[in-house]
Amino acid sequence: MEDITIMQSFRELISQIATPAIIVSGDGDILLENNSIQDILEILGTDKIDNIKDIDENFGEKMDACEEFSFKELDFKGKKCRLASNDNVEYFLYIFNRTTSEERVINSVIEHIDEIVVIFDENGVIERMNSICDEILPFNKEDVLGKDIYQLVESGEVSDPIIIKMLEAKDKVYQNVVYPSGKIIAYTAIPIWNTNNKLRGGVLTGRDISRI
Repeated sequence: MEDITIMQSFRELISQIATPAIIVSGDGDILLENNSIQDILEILGTDKIDNIKDIDENFGEKMDACEEFSFKELDFKGKKCRLASNDNVEYFLYIFNRTTSEERVINSVIEHIDEIVVIFDENGVIERMNSICDEILPFNKEDVLGKDIYQLVESGEVSDPIIIKMLEAKDKVYQNVVYPSGKIIAYTAIPIWNTNNKLRGGVLTGRDISRI
């Protein structure tokens, strides 16, 4: 009876998660999936995942209550958490951030934009940049991806960043920046909100207005 109650509770939990999510046993067996997991299955080209070990080779290693996971060969990212239970049996929840197909669509879109595009989260961590950034900015995108804007300011790679101004104002911000090369870039930082009206991060775009 207790197992049934736990499963019902877990089923209600993952049904409220919009992105793909699964709950697995301490052995890695898949116990529950939400409807969005179909996106992951389509990418894998299979009808189901039998055991999380098939895609998470680190499963079973000691972990904190919650930690980030990344399946680089599959380009999946997300968070996995150890779930509490009343029967001394371990259960784990995997929540996928977004599917590989969505990542590819987003990357393709921003790569075709003829302006600087930088996507960052609510903490100022740089999540994505397009290739034109390497042509205009005084640093390579690979050197700043995954870092937060405060780190970049501290290291001297960025000064007076518009991203921080937007995060503090939680509103659209404009700013022109003159680089040592003589380029003048007109930046616009726009906040992104989630469905709960909480700041998710933002998008920074920059247009070369040197000739103008």
